[in-house]
Amino acid sequence: MPDRPSPPLAAQVSAYLKQGDSCYHAPGGASRFNAGDKVRIADPEAVDHTRLPGYLRNKTGIVDLVYPGRFSYFVSTGVDGIGEPMPVYRIAFDAVDVWGAGNSEPNTTLYADLYEAYLRAAS
Repeated sequence: MPDRPSPPLAAQVSAYLKQGDSCYHAPGGASRFNAGDKVRIADPEAVDHTRLPGYLRNKTGIVDLVYPGRFSYFVSTGVDGIGEPMPVYRIAFDAVDVWGAGNSEPNTTLYADLYEAYLRAAS
């Protein structure tokens, strides 16, 4: 925070605290994937910023849930594909497939909420 009071900054912070900020947008069109679909996580170039955890790149999981609506991130993440509102999915991964047999407990599922831009159809 600045040393001197800034009325515009104070107003911006106050509005955010009172009104919040939502990334939710009304539903529009069909989602590419449905619950039960097998997907592979993409490995896009991440130049400045990404919302994709590195440990999930190129891993395979199952769509557990398609969240209703479309979602955006408050800034474009550039070449990795997050910009316009899009579906978000809860993807289930077998922990062994992510961390390896020696680094995970058996029968453990890891869940991650991922933007559609990060998902590819898996065979």
